[in-house]
Amino acid sequence: MRTLKLVIVDDEPILLQGLLNTYDWAGMGFQVVGSAQSGEQAIEVIRETKPHVVLTDIRMKQITGLMVIEEIQKTDPECLFIVLSAYRDFDYAQQACDLGAFAYLLKPIEDDKLQETMQNAYKTCMERVENEEKYESWENLLVKNRDSFLQVLIQKYVQNLIPEEKVADVFRTLEDVPGNDDRFITVCVDIDLTYKITNSLDYEASRFALMKRLEDVIGARFFYWKADVDEGSAFIIRTTDKDAVRELKTLLEHAKKDEQTP
Repeated sequence: MRTLKLVIVDDEPILLQGLLNTYDWAGMGFQVVGSAQSGEQAIEVIRETKPHVVLTDIRMKQITGLMVIEEIQKTDPECLFIVLSAYRDFDYAQQACDLGAFAYLLKPIEDDKLQETMQNAYKTCMERVENEEKYESWENLLVKNRDSFLQVLIQKYVQNLIPEEKVADVFRTLEDVPGNDDRFITVCVDIDLTYKITNSLDYEASRFALMKRLEDVIGARFFYWKADVDEGSAFIIRTTDKDAVRELKTLLEHAKKDEQTP
């Protein structure tokens, strides 16, 4: 079981020690990373330890549990609060709920009720943690392996395996939405099929050499993505150069002569 962080707050020292020592927090999936005997101290400890869950008394001198919740949620809205009270005070319970408290437990705490509440809190926190990790993993993939990711994305888009809307979403995530000056030029390249019939042994080697040559030549001048299509290979060039088509035509003619292929 993965361990989550827990902070316990109560302004009564004896009750605080009872909460810390009586229950098997580790068995519930939590590590107590801090405790506090006042609202002011609680805010400090919570900010330092960044717990997933805070178990706090609601009625404390000067800074109450409600005030702690309100203050922490300004900077950490994901922190989950379970509030404790010795009073059947509907107003306090209502305020706690309005502030987003996860649960409201009455003192003395019933063991079964505490177990159930902590289990539910654990499940809720783990869902958040796992979702955040999935998002971070996806975001890191985009940022750290941007070019490789986009290469795969464009390949699948050209093969009609990904809808245009998904491609647009990725470019928005990367903050790289094409502007009005961006031009996209697609160059489809392959060796004439008749060359395969007349020179079958040399066909694949010549084709590989041609593609490698084009990758070097086009890549030296333009940014491109390459995708395999039924007709051969497609080079998708992204540029703002208005003369790019003319220049590409010249590059392709030179490459064709250099490789001496039909």
